[in-house]
Amino acid sequence: MIGSMIIRRGYLIPAEINYLYFDFFSSPENNFYYWSDSRITAGLLERPYDLRGANLIGLEYFGGENTSANTGWIGTGFMQAGYIGMALYAIILSFIFAIINSYSISIGLRLIVPLLTISILTVTTSSDLLTSLLTHGLIYCLILMSLIKPDSPK
Repeated sequence: MIGSMIIRRGYLIPAEINYLYFDFFSSPENNFYYWSDSRITAGLLERPYDLRGANLIGLEYFGGENTSANTGWIGTGFMQAGYIGMALYAIILSFIFAIINSYSISIGLRLIVPLLTISILTVTTSSDLLTSLLTHGLIYCLILMSLIKPDSPK
């Protein structure tokens, strides 16, 4: 039973919630957020709904206004700007992964893997990319990696 719950919560629920974001925001009568609920737009864009995206999907599909259906970069990228948002998030993530890869070569995997496992898992399954960068520690991990002295050749 515990294994079934881990499989369901780890693999099936995140994929289902990504689909729910796609299903809701691909409908012509529903508007994208265009980062209007983010601080990067500095309040210049008006939010199309009264609720945050996760609460909107929670209300629409699970019936509770206080229900938060968080998802990773695929669903939130689509919520922000459709396929363009997903592509933009994919490009940003590919740059982040390239940076991580370059540091893993110089610093070593023994430090990089424990440092970034939770942040990468969070951005892929349950948090917006910008939120993961700014408030979940991903940007701080990248800065910390740049400050670590590389391994000396043996």
